[in-house]
Amino acid sequence: MAVFYHHVREAARQQEISISEMMSRVKKLGIDSIEIDLNDVKDSETLQAELQGMKISSVYGFYDWSHRYEEKEVMHHINIAKSLGADKIMVTPGFYSGERNRMKEERDTMIAAMKKAVLLARKYQIMVTIEDFDDKLSPIADAYGMNFFLEEIPELKVTFDVGNFFYSGETVLEAYTKLGSRVQHVHCKNRSFKKNNGEEKISALGIPLYPCAVGAGDLPMKQIIHRLQDHGYDGYYVIEHFGVEDYWQAICDSAKWLSKEIN
Repeated sequence: MAVFYHHVREAARQQEISISEMMSRVKKLGIDSIEIDLNDVKDSETLQAELQGMKISSVYGFYDWSHRYEEKEVMHHINIAKSLGADKIMVTPGFYSGERNRMKEERDTMIAAMKKAVLLARKYQIMVTIEDFDDKLSPIADAYGMNFFLEEIPELKVTFDVGNFFYSGETVLEAYTKLGSRVQHVHCKNRSFKKNNGEEKISALGIPLYPCAVGAGDLPMKQIIHRLQDHGYDGYYVIEHFGVEDYWQAICDSAKWLSKEIN
């Protein structure tokens, strides 16, 4: 199991303790790895001290490849991953401008940039993944959009975010059927249809969605995990619940539920 560095940092802030102390608490839950935003890696020595021996499951980063591709930015991403002992990076390639007549051109530009990034990462034994990013202007918001990239780039893999397909009106089980063979990483994000004290997100179809602990929402998390296991998946299950009210409680509840399902 892994959890987002953001969640640990927020839990530490809410509990009024240091990040290092929160990392120690998280480790006791059976979580041994951290998912981290490239922008959160400022000082590697400070970060290593905070990690308390935790591994890095993946380093994710955001790009603007609909406008430009700069190899030095990707190289920085790769170098950070290597320095932290991570073997994969997740890339969000950019977003559409919103001008419908430019969508194909923008997508093609992003795909061309992704090809370069994957080739560069291969030289350093780093896997590149994409996820179903929940935004109306994302070219990879659903399985249909992701497949444009996957068909053009055979080495590109999938970080399967359980909670994001519904945002675009897809069922997660249908999405897994389309993408399962390329899945190398999993974000265990659940969604609740019931209003709670977390941050509301309105889906592309206008449905309000609320964050919650893994296993506590309305998506078929258990079915997806069992399907992954049936297909031999042996990678990370990353706890994700951006926007919850109580980060520490959500981490605890998520770890408890996942421990029962993946062991």
